[in-house]
Amino acid sequence: MLTYITNSATSLTKSYEGIGLPKHFVNINLDGKGVKVNVKVKGNESKLTRDLQVDNTEGGIQSENVNVEGDIIDKGINDGNDNMNVGKQNRGTIFNDSLVYKTALDIHNHFYKPPKNQACEKRYPKCILLGVFKCGTRELMDFISVHPNIRIKTNPYEYSYFFKGDVENEKSRDQFLKNMPCVYDDQISFMKHAGYYSNVNAPKNIQKMDKNLKMILMVREPVQRFISQVWFRYGRRHSHLDLSQVTKMIENSLNVMPTTSDAIFTATNERFESTNVQTTSKLKAKVRNLRKNYIEMKAMLRYSVYDEPFERYLKYFDRDQILVIESEDFKQNPAAVLQNIESFLGLPKRINSDTYVFNEEKKHYCLKALNGTNVCYSDIRGRKYNVDLTESTKRKLKDFFRPHNERFFSLIGTRYAHWN
Repeated sequence: MLTYITNSATSLTKSYEGIGLPKHFVNINLDGKGVKVNVKVKGNESKLTRDLQVDNTEGGIQSENVNVEGDIIDKGINDGNDNMNVGKQNRGTIFNDSLVYKTALDIHNHFYKPPKNQACEKRYPKCILLGVFKCGTRELMDFISVHPNIRIKTNPYEYSYFFKGDVENEKSRDQFLKNMPCVYDDQISFMKHAGYYSNVNAPKNIQKMDKNLKMILMVREPVQRFISQVWFRYGRRHSHLDLSQVTKMIENSLNVMPTTSDAIFTATNERFESTNVQTTSKLKAKVRNLRKNYIEMKAMLRYSVYDEPFERYLKYFDRDQILVIESEDFKQNPAAVLQNIESFLGLPKRINSDTYVFNEEKKHYCLKALNGTNVCYSDIRGRKYNVDLTESTKRKLKDFFRPHNERFFSLIGTRYAHWN
């Protein structure tokens, strides 16, 4: 257990696993109160990483770094090393989702020197990550956070502001601004919501805020994205369901709907409505659950339809304002994708490939902390679902998404051959 400290008070404890020291305890005293911190460590080092810090900016001043002994650490800002090389020494590996962003922020603060005689201010975002769900948007936000000229909105990452219709309301905009990170003149604020892309109100509302805004869209092969979201949804909400049951739910949903056209989602509801529910309450509940599952499946299918939302955005923004990223490209080479984002946003070249280290065990990239420790996502991120769909079901999904894929390719001017 590791306790992060902000504003002279303890925040939530975070546990993490790395690679064989016995656990030890550290007593931290803040405002006269003793705080017992259990640090569980694996590896050959006496501590994991000294400089992990929280994103806590009040009045333009970021919180101080505090190590596991409770000592205040100098940020060690280095303005003479533009390539952001965080070190070559390998000091072991930590697997913990929360520490990935903390590590990114630590690197960010280490290499950023605030302008002299300038106040840090809350500002509207200059870039929005539009989505899509289960495409790696959280990972992209964490990894891009190392850039000194980018401050991302956290707590929470997902901000539903543009779903609403009151973006021109002064009070609403003031509240929105209060939720943005504090930035200097040479920085931009960056926010996301994985549902903005599919929301019908978001394009118009975003344009009302800033017609010159830049946006990033992250997409994934539609069938795999759909399967990932289905299992994420049902695996978490209904932990008693196994893979075969979730697979059957997918197939049952597909069996009652056509594979093409926008009218695709009417047939099942009509079938449900015609069901004679004047029987037992158990059967009534079963029918209600079927209808609920169908509605959820319908929504998750639509998140994998990319062409229609893209056309909506093109009504309000120029094509060159939207950078499209394919999730497999980011998975295979995050540094190259992030360097492309640097260019797209017109930022200084500060992303270094040495910051992102491939972990053979988990088969995904990690961040290298300033002390050389590799900080990785746990099994929760990038997990394998092994949903064994029948060939017939796969064909139905492919057939349904194929015309939408082709239309999307023509709109973005790029083809992802492995999608079809």
